[in-house]
Amino acid sequence: MLNRLFRKIILLTYDICVHLAEWPRIALLRLIDYSDLVRKLEASGTERLALVAPHPSKHLQFTIQHLIKGLLKNKYTVVVLIPDPAKAQWLKEAFPEVHLERRKPQGRDFGAWKEVVLAITGSSILRRSINRLVLANDSIYYNKTTAEIIERLTKSEKQWSCLFENFDYHYHAQSFLLSFDNVAINHPVFRKFWQNYRPYSSRRHSINRGEALLSKRMSRVFGRPDCILNSTRIMKEFRSIDTHAELRSAMFRLWASPATRAHAGKTLEASFTAFGFRTGKQGHRNEPTKEDQSFEREMLAIDISKLPEAQNPTHSVGLLVNYLFMYPVKRDICLRSWHRISDVVTLLRGFSEHELSDIERDLRLTGLPDSYGGIRRILFEFGRI
Repeated sequence: MLNRLFRKIILLTYDICVHLAEWPRIALLRLIDYSDLVRKLEASGTERLALVAPHPSKHLQFTIQHLIKGLLKNKYTVVVLIPDPAKAQWLKEAFPEVHLERRKPQGRDFGAWKEVVLAITGSSILRRSINRLVLANDSIYYNKTTAEIIERLTKSEKQWSCLFENFDYHYHAQSFLLSFDNVAINHPVFRKFWQNYRPYSSRRHSINRGEALLSKRMSRVFGRPDCILNSTRIMKEFRSIDTHAELRSAMFRLWASPATRAHAGKTLEASFTAFGFRTGKQGHRNEPTKEDQSFEREMLAIDISKLPEAQNPTHSVGLLVNYLFMYPVKRDICLRSWHRISDVVTLLRGFSEHELSDIERDLRLTGLPDSYGGIRRILFEFGRI
């Protein structure tokens, strides 16, 4: 009881201090003037627009490059929002057609998007011309499959879509990659959300009052988003594995996830034995029959399908999704879900050796949950930092 009380005092004190520290900035908030950008977009007849908000100071060049390549391939006009555009000239040199625009360093990605979305939706010309708006950040390691992902989002027949959805605690479409059609961006609920959003910099605020509240508002009007990587698609792809070697590789990636082991560890262990991947209790390896394989695979598929619906899917089945589709993974896969750096680096697919080296360096800089102690441990475990 004393421990719980101590935690509550620490969390409440932290939340109040963070709020008070930023309250003057929020109360006196002045929006950046994006009128020049709006005029350029109006003049070019922009139909597809992407607003990319990388982390203010932790740029990873290859992942931003893959994201921009994927957007440009799908005919998007790309606006990159960074505090100091002069420090991203490498991006302008690589992609001359990209618009580099200044953003405030505070407020996280939702704060950056807010100001540009309001400027865009304030233009009657752009409200008519833009038929697809993408919001993206660099919190995942994008790779060469990004163009395929953007294409799927763009061709969605629903008013809004996302890459991953999260049912854990409260439902929300995960905000690192969101897509909205013309009907959505013209709906009063969409503009009202951005008008009312207060761009505090706390992680908790960005999740609860940002992606969760936006998902709630949009779902109320348009229903749940078209989720590109929902649990059904993951389960179908896993069931379609047709070779013993592929199944073993997929299961290794499941075993590397602490969340998967906690939820489906017994099923995984039974499957490893049933498929002859390791010795049974009698010290010999099984020679699985087709009936054994079919039964064990179905049992495993059922358990796996529950994971994306019960926990953050980017953490619980992130490596499996990467193996099945060669899709990107979250940059916090080690920090937030206890994956080991060595497992992630050695098991990832779809990245060059140079990119894997950059990923390993980035994961080491980000750190692991083990690094947090004392009060910082409490703040970390309860999502404040």
